[in-house]
Amino acid sequence: MLMKDRQRRSRSPTNHDKVIIDVESVTMAQLCGDLHIGKLSDNHSLVMTAREKRMKRKLQDKLTRDSRASSVSSREGSPAIALENIVEKGKNDESFGSDDEKKDAKAMMNEELIKNTPINVPSRQSGTLQLRMIDGRIEINADSLHVNRSEGAMEIASATDKNVEEIMRFDKYVNSASYSKRERPERWDNDETSKFYKVLSQWGTDFNLIAQMFPYRNRRQIKSKFKLEEKKNPLKVHLALVRKLPVDIDTYEAAGGGKIMDDPHDIEVEIEKIRTEHEEWLTKEKESIAEARKADSAAALKSEQAMFNMGPPKRQSKSERLRLLRANQTIIGTVGEVKRELHEVAF
Repeated sequence: MLMKDRQRRSRSPTNHDKVIIDVESVTMAQLCGDLHIGKLSDNHSLVMTAREKRMKRKLQDKLTRDSRASSVSSREGSPAIALENIVEKGKNDESFGSDDEKKDAKAMMNEELIKNTPINVPSRQSGTLQLRMIDGRIEINADSLHVNRSEGAMEIASATDKNVEEIMRFDKYVNSASYSKRERPERWDNDETSKFYKVLSQWGTDFNLIAQMFPYRNRRQIKSKFKLEEKKNPLKVHLALVRKLPVDIDTYEAAGGGKIMDDPHDIEVEIEKIRTEHEEWLTKEKESIAEARKADSAAALKSEQAMFNMGPPKRQSKSERLRLLRANQTIIGTVGEVKRELHEVAF
């Protein structure tokens, strides 16, 4: 099944920036689409230039890959081959024995070597001290005590022949896969595809369970395989989902590398053990709550007895009885104050 390429956008009219929308006839649905009108953005030229650069770079990379794949290397004109040709030509030449011809051949070889040998210009060691001789005395050059780093950087930049390329923010195309570390999965062979359809009939579209049957693949790869088969063979996928095959637990455990289901009797014993422990814990909690309530009641009763002296009767003196009586009384006034108030009211 071949997938169609995405339809490219048609060109905008020449007077797209001067077209005015008729608010009476244009609907909101039309405004949501691309009307090919309006003023171009300031970044339009930058985007188009960056797109052209990317296309040229892709074309150059494709040509480089094709040339490497063709395994046809053209070695004509290389310095090593040219030098070997000169030496071989001199050896095969019968008149190569004379001194003049030897000198000419040697000069030609030296010229070829000098021409094709890169010359490394030694950089000045500005970080070392320099000496100079003045009137027979050796002194340190004062200029070498200071290092001008900007001058050294300028000399290095001028000595190295490098092209300066301006990079814009639209040159690098960034999408959702730019910084993702996606591994390229292996292709599915016929046996794996048949196994996939069989497992699909057993477990349905539960890709987590299906991924356990393929230890070397993850859930994302299983889902991608399902979507691909759904596009290529929709009828086959539908029949696989409709057909329900019995689940083989032993095969699933062998593929997953572990036991996924215990004996039902063992499960019931474990559940009964948990239930018994829970009931014992509830009983202990109830007993502790009852004891706490009993202790709280006893403490409250003791505090009330101490407050109102409700303990067992005992013989008390007159001063003690007066002190207890006054402890529970509130004085609101004296007899003299009450008589004075009554006298003021009467007169």
